[in-house]
Amino acid sequence: MTDNLSYRPERTLNITATDMAVLFSLNPYESPATVVNRKFDPQPLYAPALRRGQLFEPAVLEAFKIDMGIETIRNNNVTFVLENHRIAATPDAFAANTVDKIVVEAKSTSSKRFVKWYLEPPLYYQMQVQTQMMVTNANKGYLGALEAGDPLECTYRFVAWEINRNEQLEEMMKLETIRFWDCLKNEEKYRANSGMKKEAITLLSQSRTLLYPNDPIEFLVCDISEEGEKVRDTLVERLKTT
Repeated sequence: MTDNLSYRPERTLNITATDMAVLFSLNPYESPATVVNRKFDPQPLYAPALRRGQLFEPAVLEAFKIDMGIETIRNNNVTFVLENHRIAATPDAFAANTVDKIVVEAKSTSSKRFVKWYLEPPLYYQMQVQTQMMVTNANKGYLGALEAGDPLECTYRFVAWEINRNEQLEEMMKLETIRFWDCLKNEEKYRANSGMKKEAITLLSQSRTLLYPNDPIEFLVCDISEEGEKVRDTLVERLKTT
C-alpha cells in the first residue's frame, strides 16, 4: 500500500505533526535521521499499523458519536501549513456543531496497548495533536482510540482525551523547527535536544484531560490480563491521592 501523502510538497517541505514528535524524541519507533531522510528522499510508506489506522479511522470517529455524542467532519487528507514556520499538519477530522474549533485525531490499537490509554495516550500522539492545533489555530483537540483486536477477545472499548493548547510548547516547536532546517541548510547533523524532551513531557502532562470514560476502572473490572491489572492498580492509587 502506498501512502500518497508522503509525496505531497506541503509535507516534504515542512515539518509535519508526525515529524514534530520525532524531533522531540517522543516517538520510540523513529529517530531524527528518519525525518531528514523523509525530506530528502520521501518513500512510499507501508506498515500494518498504518493500514490498520486508515481502515479503522471511520470506526473511531463513529465511536466518538456513539459513545460521546460528538459529531465529526472528516478532513479528507487536507494538509494545513503554518506560514513562515514550515510546519504542516493533516488532522483526521474536526468536531462538528461546536463554537470552538476542535481537531479530532482517531487512533486504533491492540487490546494490550489499549489499556495504557486509560493512564495517558502515547506522548507522540499528544505532540501530534498539539501541532495540529497550532497549525489549524484550533481551540483544543480530541484524541480518541478504539480497541482493535481479535473480535472473539476484545470488546472494542473506546477512550478519548481532551488536549489543550500550550503556548509554551508551541514556541518550543517553532524554535526547534527553525533549528532543524538551519542544520540541513548548513549541512550539519541534526541532533535532538534531550533537555527539550523533558520539558515537553512536563508540558504535555499539564495539557491533557481524560474525557471518556468517566470511570475507566469500571471498564477494567473484567480485564484479567497482566497489563490490565497493572493499569487498574495504578488508577486506584491515583484515586487515593486525589
